[in-house]
Amino acid sequence: MQKFPYFQGRPHLPLILEYGDRQERFLPLLDSGADFSIFHRSALAILGLDWEQGAPRNYDNADGTSFIAREFILSVEIGGIRFPARISFADDPSLRVRPLLGRTDIFDKFRIIFCEQEQYVELKPYTREHHDCGAGEQ
Repeated sequence: MQKFPYFQGRPHLPLILEYGDRQERFLPLLDSGADFSIFHRSALAILGLDWEQGAPRNYDNADGTSFIAREFILSVEIGGIRFPARISFADDPSLRVRPLLGRTDIFDKFRIIFCEQEQYVELKPYTREHHDCGAGEQ
């Protein structure tokens, strides 16, 4: 189990995105209300990716607006655990300062505890033998 302190009062989670021989550290907001992980388009160049090679996806915001992003499958490392995940990139300026780490391909890898009172996130990687979401706990 690993604990990650909140950053500026919010549950940000340090991670590494990797593509080929390039990797970069990010500190996205861990967002249990977001279905998908979305980073700013500028991160593509750092990773050596081409916008046009990503699969186009249409996303809906909570306010009813929508936007286009490009999705790639990248290697993600969180707390020493590495796995492939679908990560999208978009032009939205807010993503420069607050990329989002959503549920798809992320939340199924860990048991995640948000501790608001003490301002940390705790991650426990699931193993093949223990993927029970609390079965048998007292």
